[in-house]
Amino acid sequence: MSQLKYLCISLLVLTAFFKTAQSNEIDVRDKVILLNTQSSYDRRAQSTNLRISILNISSEEIKGPIKLVLQNISSDDVSLLNPDGTIDEFSYVNFDLDVDPFTQTSFIIPNKTSKSNIIKFHNPKRLRFTYNFRVLSGEPADTITGNDTNNNGIWDYVDEYIDSKYPTPSAERSALQQTALAFQQFLLDADDPVKSLENDEKFGNALGCLFDVFPLEQAGTISDEIESVIVNTQKRSDAYLKATDQLSGHSSTIVKSLCKDMSHITGE
Repeated sequence: MSQLKYLCISLLVLTAFFKTAQSNEIDVRDKVILLNTQSSYDRRAQSTNLRISILNISSEEIKGPIKLVLQNISSDDVSLLNPDGTIDEFSYVNFDLDVDPFTQTSFIIPNKTSKSNIIKFHNPKRLRFTYNFRVLSGEPADTITGNDTNNNGIWDYVDEYIDSKYPTPSAERSALQQTALAFQQFLLDADDPVKSLENDEKFGNALGCLFDVFPLEQAGTISDEIESVIVNTQKRSDAYLKATDQLSGHSSTIVKSLCKDMSHITGE
């Protein structure tokens, strides 16, 4: 690898990227209208199914992810079917939004309606009912670890970004996966100075792999992109800065064998 590449890697490893993180979770119910466009009843499942979309009536983007919290349902015999969790003892569902294929962020632009979601209520007596709601926008404040539905070690929203860039097995895809895994671990171990140093070496090697696989200018752009994708909450931003602080007074080491075999990753 050329000295110029080593210089670029060192700068990427040692420089703190002061990013503007997404807001923590906020209630935006006063900025939206919930639209119920269709309802049906499933006799076998004994469920009332509502097709719901969210209209943004504000002048600002409403950022995802979105939680739709259903509260004060008018009958005790009706409940949210298969909720994703509870907040203040009320059940919620994660509301699915369209995702920008480049930034892997989701949002509802002003005066536009989200795609519709099917919200199911267990309703064995087939009762008429009403409910109140809250719409929570953004990541919870305590988010570092992301969901990993396919258990491949890479958080789902990062997987989606990589899939959008390189959907089939390739050296470029493997380099992005190696970088994602190293960067995630860099955040997760931010409180441990010893592990931060170990992870810095792995992160530096992953960046070295990027610069081996991609042309110089493209490698720099992609490394910036994937870091912007991963560091998308205040908690992750804080962890990144703390892990970087752990490296104060230490220099990064790049070994010759930089790229790892990523064939063990699910789907490869």
